[in-house]
Amino acid sequence: MLERVGTSSFSQSLINEYSRIQVRTQKTQAQISSGKIGDQYADAKDKAGVLASAKIKSAGVEAFTSATKEVLARLDLQDVHLRELSDVAARLRAAIGDALSTGHAPSLTENVKNLFNETV
Repeated sequence: MLERVGTSSFSQSLINEYSRIQVRTQKTQAQISSGKIGDQYADAKDKAGVLASAKIKSAGVEAFTSATKEVLARLDLQDVHLRELSDVAARLRAAIGDALSTGHAPSLTENVKNLFNETV
């Protein structure tokens, strides 16, 4: 409950203060609902340096992330190729083992050529 205001200038100063409070409340509510302090650096003068530094760090992190993704793609491709080479080597080993165990190798040369072409 408000006490009685004795002078008109005091009454006017209270009205002005209530208006400023309402404006600050609306601004705060807008900041809370949007999650932003403002749209420009001028809206956060005391934090502009921190915000600029954060943007620079964010750009560095994005560059690192994109480089990491490119490296992962290359590693995946190399992994596929190495697995294929391992499979070819296992088949070559089996073909040589079969030729040695049977004592004759009429088709060994053809198998080696095919595996070589597949590898290339």
